[in-house]
Amino acid sequence: MLLNKDDVKYFDKKFTKSSSQFITYQLQEGRTLIAFDKDIDAYSLECFLKSMTKVINLSIFVKSTCAAFVNREISQIICKLSLKIDICFFVDQLSGFIPFQEFIFTQLDFIEFISSTKDRLKTLSDQLGIQSSCNNLSHSDNSIVIGKSARSLAFVLHLVQDYEIQIPLIQSVSSALFPKSVMLILTSDFIKKPQFTWISSVFESLPVIITTVNSIIEAYSNIAAFADILVTSSESSAKGHEFCHELCRILPSNILKITIQHGFENVGLQHSREHSQNYGEYNVKFASDVVLTWTHPDQLENLHLNSYRKCFPVGICKNSALQASLVRQSLLNCNIEHFPSLDSSLRLLIAENLHSVRLNDEDMRTQFLDFINVVGNHQDFDVVIRSHPGGRWLEKNSDCLIFKPKFYSGNLRIDELRRFSVAVSPPSSFVMDVILSGTPVFLWQSTTSNRIVDMTFYKGLQTFSSYDEFSHLVSSSISQTVIPQFLFLAHKTFKFDGTTNVSKVLYESIFC
Repeated sequence: MLLNKDDVKYFDKKFTKSSSQFITYQLQEGRTLIAFDKDIDAYSLECFLKSMTKVINLSIFVKSTCAAFVNREISQIICKLSLKIDICFFVDQLSGFIPFQEFIFTQLDFIEFISSTKDRLKTLSDQLGIQSSCNNLSHSDNSIVIGKSARSLAFVLHLVQDYEIQIPLIQSVSSALFPKSVMLILTSDFIKKPQFTWISSVFESLPVIITTVNSIIEAYSNIAAFADILVTSSESSAKGHEFCHELCRILPSNILKITIQHGFENVGLQHSREHSQNYGEYNVKFASDVVLTWTHPDQLENLHLNSYRKCFPVGICKNSALQASLVRQSLLNCNIEHFPSLDSSLRLLIAENLHSVRLNDEDMRTQFLDFINVVGNHQDFDVVIRSHPGGRWLEKNSDCLIFKPKFYSGNLRIDELRRFSVAVSPPSSFVMDVILSGTPVFLWQSTTSNRIVDMTFYKGLQTFSSYDEFSHLVSSSISQTVIPQFLFLAHKTFKFDGTTNVSKVLYESIFC
């Protein structure tokens, strides 16, 4: 696997060996990454590769300055040496190949390739790129069988978080169908949210029917008269998801009901210790026919037995995942060059979900607020706060802060996340958004005498409890954080960007 030498500074140095022109880095399962200067001559590269031919599982990957593709001269060397090739990317036409298949690749695809195990690569090989086949979406025990012709879709948006999950699908499907073949059902709770001011402007530009409802019965009447398929992203028997759950329960069986995992920790799929105490470890059920998940159901630790066969892995379905796939710059090269100094401050984004049941302990909340106040008053940090859109606890309780806070309250965008040097968050789906942006993120961990934050699903990411620990992480390991984060993401998800997979499921449902 070949990579631009400049990017290797983000890898853990203990796993690298360097020479004047090359750096080798041991990946998982015996795979080797080779980084080299972008102006390396073909003869020197050939000589070096000859010395590497004893590496059993050498994958080939080259990163140029404009895009991560191999030029034809290097590809000829690869063929000449008969090296094993998993995937090879080419500069011309910005296309790559796997034998007998053509693809268009993105920067996120490249990082996913680097981060994946061999088993994960087997499923990725047929998914990478926007022209990939949908055949590998199913797995041995779970497959979707749709036996009816469907021509219209309804999307229900009830919680404000539903927007981030559904908007890439709404935009994709509505642009592909006849005008007014898609209906958006907006509940009165949804349109009351402050975020609806800018969300509504996005909806107005789409060729869809928009309907506001005040009750489940009103939503039922609209959907039953219009739709063949219903899409939700906050449906389960858990408290807060009742609207979509009851709607799916009473709608007739001839309407296909699809719900989408809306967060890394989704009640009923995998959830924290505190959520298990509230809802039971395996008690949450889904009324939908199909549950599209971020990972294989075998990895979802809180599935009800009856839900397993409904689950269908597609990857992360979220606007941030789609945006990350469109990034053209290196996802390994974010704003982490300049550490705090006397003449510069490090841009720090702090996410808070203090409304969550997992942070309702008073000592725990005080400890997190103390940390925020320390860094907020520190000259080395330019602090911006991102409140959870469903709770907005600090936005409503900013008097808890002893400095004047700046809030990032608008649409969550990957290009905005990439402007920060580092991010901090308690356990939250927001962590996955930051990882997708290529920005280093550290998890805050409480150490109160009463209780510690449940970090079960976040093992592998770096944590801290105090300002001193955070300061040490920033000064010592920030530049070696990004690659391990992507390795974590690869371990926890079916695909980094699952929005294309979900769109394909919907298209197949519509046109079958």
